[in-house]
Amino acid sequence: MKCRASAISSAGAPVPAATRSPLQRRALQRRLLAAISELNERESSVLAAYYIEEHSMAEIAARLGVTVGRISQIHALAIARLRAAVLEEGPQLLRPRWRSAA
Repeated sequence: MKCRASAISSAGAPVPAATRSPLQRRALQRRLLAAISELNERESSVLAAYYIEEHSMAEIAARLGVTVGRISQIHALAIARLRAAVLEEGPQLLRPRWRSAA
């Protein structure tokens, strides 16, 4: 199964998992799981349907009885909340280890 998610550096560029140490990956996973558990039911269901079940936003909208635009809004808000929660705990978790802390 393909995964649509990838880590994002503090500069906004994708960070390959291979550039993070195992300790950084575990810390990031713990923080991300905690942040996911804090999402409301609708945000959680939209993210699960999109990333785990790999449904399109149109399919999710039809299932929930809302517009595609609303699904896009819910998705964007949930991703912003997750990103903020992870960065709040330490943006260095997303920084490639080959890049020195600025």
